[in-house]
Amino acid sequence: MPPWIYLSIGLLLVGTLLSGVGVVRQALSSANSTVSMAALQDALIQNTPGYSEGYPAGVPRAFQWCSGAYRPDGNAAPPPEFSAVTGWGQVYRLYGAKAEPSPQARIMIANFSTYVRLSTTQQWVLVQSQADDAIAGGHFVSDFAGNRAIEMPVERTADGAAAIGAPPRGYNSHFWLNDRGTFAPGSVNAVYVQMEIKAADAEPALVANVGADWWRDARADYVAGFSNNPGAGMSNWVTLSSDWTVLRFYSGAADSFIADPPPPLRGATIAPSSDGKRHQTNTVSPCLVTNHRSAP
Repeated sequence: MPPWIYLSIGLLLVGTLLSGVGVVRQALSSANSTVSMAALQDALIQNTPGYSEGYPAGVPRAFQWCSGAYRPDGNAAPPPEFSAVTGWGQVYRLYGAKAEPSPQARIMIANFSTYVRLSTTQQWVLVQSQADDAIAGGHFVSDFAGNRAIEMPVERTADGAAAIGAPPRGYNSHFWLNDRGTFAPGSVNAVYVQMEIKAADAEPALVANVGADWWRDARADYVAGFSNNPGAGMSNWVTLSSDWTVLRFYSGAADSFIADPPPPLRGATIAPSSDGKRHQTNTVSPCLVTNHRSAP
């Protein structure tokens, strides 16, 4: 499609989700800083069902997040007794791709951050930052059965980015910041996660998305059934290339997110040129739960 079509899709999507023109004016003038409308459009597209650029190989067809953007009902905010959150990302081999990533392929991650929105003031607060923390993770089996995983190489580069291994066949590359973000129980009503990512070796056969889990506290163990870490949700799938791209996930209502976006949408990123260039895949979805684009 020509570039103007992508821009039109973004503008129509924003217009569809707005509750009124006053919301746009508020977003543009809030917090004494300029909101990047291109980045805001991109965040909306990445979190609107039906805008995935590809699908992950090996994810069970019936999984509700197989198609991409997914928010479990009631999980926009943490349970009232919970006091921690973790942003995360995951990379899968691309469903239907003829080419496969090489065993030596690496994925680069930069500027990984997690924000929570305070219920009383609606202020966004940074609770996780790659600048102050290390990335952890593993190669988990594609369907996460039994939470089984094998070791994944993680290397911190000289410029502060992280390099992780591409997923072997039958596995993903699942990663997060090592220390959970914390807050007072009952004080938070939304989460926002953003990171920049690329395939270091120009791999054509990888997709990634980003999301967040609420945690009971900073030290709670994982238990089967996710009673200690219910998911807040995740974004659509984005295809990776050797150029930086920005992954974004937010929980909560779109209109309140637009009215007062988190700080990363007010500043520059490594990949400003990636904003507004999303494309919907032409691949037939392998998923039973198929998300369709909302009508503009």
